[in-house]
Amino acid sequence: MFNAIVTKTGSVFETTFQGCLHAFSPKYEAKEIKQFNVVDWALMAIMLLAQLIVFFSVHDYSTGAIISLVAGLTMVVSLIFVNKGLLSNYAWGLISAIAWLVIAMMNHQIGSTYTQYFYIVMQFVGMYFWQKDMNTNNSDHVHAKRLTRLQFILVLLAAVVLYFILNRNIAANDGVLPLFEAALLPLGIVGQILMSFGQRSQWLFWITINVLNVVIYIHLLQQDQAGSTTMLMTNIIMLLNSFYGTYQWMKEN
Repeated sequence: MFNAIVTKTGSVFETTFQGCLHAFSPKYEAKEIKQFNVVDWALMAIMLLAQLIVFFSVHDYSTGAIISLVAGLTMVVSLIFVNKGLLSNYAWGLISAIAWLVIAMMNHQIGSTYTQYFYIVMQFVGMYFWQKDMNTNNSDHVHAKRLTRLQFILVLLAAVVLYFILNRNIAANDGVLPLFEAALLPLGIVGQILMSFGQRSQWLFWITINVLNVVIYIHLLQQDQAGSTTMLMTNIIMLLNSFYGTYQWMKEN
């Protein structure tokens, strides 16, 4: 039994390492980019341009604003790869999650801070499961799957339980809009786990998260918080992209 555990652990590390190498490999990423169509390129160009226009138009060149721009630009690229079910999304997603973590800590967003810690860890979890799926199916992209009705109900119940547990902690730490912030982590946990397993229902949770973040950053913008304008635009763009990503994944299955 011990040998079986060692073998399984070794296999997990090997697959994760393989996924990490592929995600951060310029050569592998160039291969994945060839799968982009005209819509993908146009969507990415529009989202990146919108980020840059907002950044330069507000004349806010503070550290927070610059980090927000990095978070936004890398997130846009990551989203396009996610839409296509491509592994390289995790390299860009890791950079973006680290940048978002810094912004969340600067703005005292307790829920967002916890969420970004979780996202950072889950980038590597996702690399493992997507690489495993691609190895199993001998494919160049992850295959969309669907939850059963019972599984979906259990996932929703888990998110609700986490919400009530986290709401107290965030409110006690004076988080920003605690009722909304408390929802970010449970929704993020569920969405990221579903994404790691290639479940198409992840998009319901990403849409909900993006809506909540838009509300939060409108509130922060009114308080003139660092980088709030850029982050608001980022979340609006992410919300619009979520609908396109939903279409892409639903189309496959």
